[in-house]
Amino acid sequence: VRDEAAALAAERAMPRAAGIMRPWGGVASTLKVLRSDRRFAQFMLFMFLLGFGNLMTPTILVIAMASRFDLGANAYKTSVFITTSLPYLLIPLIIPVWASLLDRAHVVYFRAIHGWAFVAAGLCFLAGLEMRSMPMMYAGSVCWGVASAGGALAWNLGHVDFAPPTQTSHYMATHVTLNGVRGLLAPLASSNLYNLFCDRAGAPTTRFEPGAIVIAVSLVLTILGCLGFVWLNASMSRALGASMRRPRRTG
Repeated sequence: VRDEAAALAAERAMPRAAGIMRPWGGVASTLKVLRSDRRFAQFMLFMFLLGFGNLMTPTILVIAMASRFDLGANAYKTSVFITTSLPYLLIPLIIPVWASLLDRAHVVYFRAIHGWAFVAAGLCFLAGLEMRSMPMMYAGSVCWGVASAGGALAWNLGHVDFAPPTQTSHYMATHVTLNGVRGLLAPLASSNLYNLFCDRAGAPTTRFEPGAIVIAVSLVLTILGCLGFVWLNASMSRALGASMRRPRRTG
């Protein structure tokens, strides 16, 4: 770690509460970080939109593929391959490509580009479910793997572009806390929205495929998140008087 000794010395010099943090202390720490850093709070808002849409998707794919496609005895294997195995196989292959961009850019600029890979995946899944097309589902899985590779990098490293060196753990904790909230709510929203457009027997009550409707909703949230990153990148670039294509701290 570059300048590790100086970073550790600065962290030790910070005043800290004695003993173990109380259960509600994590919430207080999260709110303190969001209040003190307006740009990071905006970044977290758009991450929440993007992440909520993303976390709605795997849940509904498993449910919708079982009812939409006649997969027979291979239903479980096919669903797992499309939602999990294929994307995970692609992640180590694609990470070096995204790493090259993240190494040269602020995470906001990175997300303003990277987020659209999730949009491409959502469009493929939407078309695949509505048209009952397995090739489109596989195309969506490939796009999802490409997007997930970039997400794995930015999720773990992005907060560093905002956090002061001694506050990186607090910023990451804020990110993890908000991710946990959407991770709790998004699958519930996805499955309940699907059931809203099905009868008691599970048959669709609309002319559109219920799974496609849920994917469309998740896609809207994902697009709003991407547009938010585009706006935030432009806003921060104007404020800095320079392009966000170079790493900068804004915390």
